[in-house]
Amino acid sequence: MKSILITTGATITFESLIQIIVSPQFLNNLIRLKINKLIIQYGHEIKNSINLSESFFNETINKYDLINLFNLEIEETPIGDDDDDEGIRLFKNSDIEILAFSYSSNINKYIENVDLIISHAGTGSIIDCLHLNKPLIVIVNDKLMDNHQLEIAQQFTKLNYCIYYSIKELEQYVNNNDNNKDSRFWNQLNQLINGELQLNKLPQTDGSIIETIICEELEK
Repeated sequence: MKSILITTGATITFESLIQIIVSPQFLNNLIRLKINKLIIQYGHEIKNSINLSESFFNETINKYDLINLFNLEIEETPIGDDDDDEGIRLFKNSDIEILAFSYSSNINKYIENVDLIISHAGTGSIIDCLHLNKPLIVIVNDKLMDNHQLEIAQQFTKLNYCIYYSIKELEQYVNNNDNNKDSRFWNQLNQLINGELQLNKLPQTDGSIIETIICEELEK
């Protein structure tokens, strides 16, 4: 079973990324590549005691009519999951399982058990993934340019620790149905998950690389 974890961040809903990763085009391409399990952390943005991230995720699922389109069964509290996760649900059919949750206090348990990670460009999330030596694709939110996400993602990519795309690039690759099979994003994802494309492993005992990258970008 091939598996992917997608993290969208916790405090701010990454709406454009959520819209892409639960789109029929995205899911059909995962199935085409024989990726059987998709785990989504969709966010935990709370306002007036309402989880805005969860509301947006549910609205997007309904907008695409995914339940009917993919004939998905739903489990609100999947058997075997503990109290680390909030808002956890399992959607599944014979081709793919989609495990979705708002927030996990132990995200590393998911990172450790998947074949590839697609992450928002928060520095903490990038470092968590790299420390556990998982193939990583970073998605930069174009609306957050003031927080150096792009520059940090570029530097990690330059050192071959990960691959990055802007959210605009990802949207173009996923929504362009004619070129999906030959697109750079899908080719790289497939090569990474099958071990055909190798990234460098972050040294486990030396934090100087990370500190240097972050400090250099913050000083610009």
